[in-house]
Amino acid sequence: MEGVGPQIRVATATTMGQRPENQDAAIALRLDPTQSCWGFEAVVAVADGMGGHSAGGVASRIAADTIAELLGKTHLQAEADPVPEDLAEPADAVAHAVSVANARIHQQAEDHPAQHDMGTTLTLVAITADAAIVAHVGDSRGYLLSLTGIVQITQDHTWVAQQVRAERMTEEEAARSPLRSQITRTLGAETEAEPDIVAIPLEVGSAFVVCSDGLVEVVSPPRIEHALRSEPDIATACQRLVEAAEVGGASDNATVACVEIGDVNRAVVPQTPASEMTDELYPAVRSRARGHDDRMLRRLRPLIVAVIALVGISLLLLVRSCVLAPGRQAGVEDPTRQPIHASAFDLPPVEEGLVVRIAVVEGTLIAGANRHVQLTIHEPGDSTREEPKTVIGPEGDYTRTLSEQQAAKWKDAACQLRIWAEGDGIHFETDPKDLEVFVNKKALTSSRVSSAAVSDDSMRVGFYFPANNRDAFTVALTRIDAANLPRPNKAGTN
Repeated sequence: MEGVGPQIRVATATTMGQRPENQDAAIALRLDPTQSCWGFEAVVAVADGMGGHSAGGVASRIAADTIAELLGKTHLQAEADPVPEDLAEPADAVAHAVSVANARIHQQAEDHPAQHDMGTTLTLVAITADAAIVAHVGDSRGYLLSLTGIVQITQDHTWVAQQVRAERMTEEEAARSPLRSQITRTLGAETEAEPDIVAIPLEVGSAFVVCSDGLVEVVSPPRIEHALRSEPDIATACQRLVEAAEVGGASDNATVACVEIGDVNRAVVPQTPASEMTDELYPAVRSRARGHDDRMLRRLRPLIVAVIALVGISLLLLVRSCVLAPGRQAGVEDPTRQPIHASAFDLPPVEEGLVVRIAVVEGTLIAGANRHVQLTIHEPGDSTREEPKTVIGPEGDYTRTLSEQQAAKWKDAACQLRIWAEGDGIHFETDPKDLEVFVNKKALTSSRVSSAAVSDDSMRVGFYFPANNRDAFTVALTRIDAANLPRPNKAGTN
């Protein structure tokens, strides 16, 4: 298996963090390139599942098992199950494996109603003799450690990352946002997957690291580099990284997988402060790499990869800006969504609590909030149909043009909901005061619920608009980060 090329080593480690169960899944496969259908020498991957009833663990396991099954396929297995001609290239095989994983997860959710909201992230690296094929969906991450340091080679598919790239939010604001975990791409949510795929030329003495966001939350890229260069082998380094996540108080499962090409330079251990940011490399489009061994190309490889990534991003953003409807927000298409504008409401500061207001103004239904929150509004009489999700908040409102009949019937109707944390409880204030509120689909019987009653610190809050009219709109605030609700002082609460 070793052949004449550099020695390749793989390793993985995981911890539950502060979660009651581990919904991450990882693989670290060392393969025989002479037997592999695509000459793969190693495959590492991390999947971070999401969904109730342990469905997240099911989704991540399906993803990991599918990648291992398809990318680990040998010539002997291909005799019974031939490889299609359009999958001759390694990158094509990787894209196909991701697509099959997506389809299997989606089908599992269709067949099991209790798992309807299941999904998973996936970040994988497949190593050939001359390139690393990287595929990525979600907010798990991939890093490349080389002679020049460590760089991020994946782009977070999150709403806050979109805002940072659009310069609507700073990195610091994104880190504090209650929607920082709002993922815009996952496996299993749709019938088709949208992975980023890139081929990166190999460099002896380098390593690729993939990890779930539970590790990224508390372990910085410089600390990842420090572990890989200071520990005697990558297996020990992976274990040290998940231990660091535990010690750092990771709120989520933390998982890491690593592949080392040759020997990482451990002669000089970097002493970079943990708070220092690293450069990011964003491969946003599929590319092909044909590895060469001439010295000049090796010297230019980091620059070549960066240029390819930047050009790809520019082209992708240009195409997306031309074809996406103006209502596209948070990765979801909503044909009724109007262009973002300044809020129509004068809402109190967020220090007084999360405030959401919905009203009919001049024939238009408008929903606004004083901080970012994800929202769905179901059409009258059809609260079961899946509705597009959008995000409202400081950047703008949600608007929906009503029919003439609706506008006349609900003229000047309005509802307001304020939510805040106090002590060990979550408090609700409504206007009108008799507004029926549902928390995680259960009717709210008082103005307060215990924080412990909210599983995973995530709430779904719903009500009818106009107030208590079950024949009108059903409003759902689909994912409220209960752990980060405002805690106003006594003067700010009623």
